[in-house]
Amino acid sequence: MSAKDDLSSKKFQNSDPRNAGRSPRDSLRYAAQMSRRFKSATMKFGVPLALPTSRRVLHCYASHGKAYGFALPRSYPCAVRILAVNGARETRWEDGVYEEPHRWKCPALAGHEEWRRLGWAMPDGSQPFGELDGVDPNLAQFNYLPPANSPSPSLGQST
Repeated sequence: MSAKDDLSSKKFQNSDPRNAGRSPRDSLRYAAQMSRRFKSATMKFGVPLALPTSRRVLHCYASHGKAYGFALPRSYPCAVRILAVNGARETRWEDGVYEEPHRWKCPALAGHEEWRRLGWAMPDGSQPFGELDGVDPNLAQFNYLPPANSPSPSLGQST
């Protein structure tokens, strides 16, 4: 082993105190094991929103599609149409308001926690973020969808 290789392996080992005394190969193996061990139960990425064989496809900015990262209204408050889904995979479009970043309000679904926001669209049919996502409600990862109404901020008050 050259002096350069020796230095780089020592540098790698010393970068994390948990790797003390481990070879670089063992350190990588340890890191891989730990990442699998502590993997959280979150939504699965890369799962299709709809398939060519899907019988029912609705078009919206999907909560697990474009609306997950960047397709959100830029001005507030903004009138929107919310596509909601329940555990039985029934869907309904309701008028709502995007009040501020990550704050949605849908008066028609107030008090109905079983409904989740599958996606949204503009009420006038415009598409400010390009084409809408095609979504099959039967493929939706229901347990990871956000609620149709954002929870009210508690502001530290006890009830």
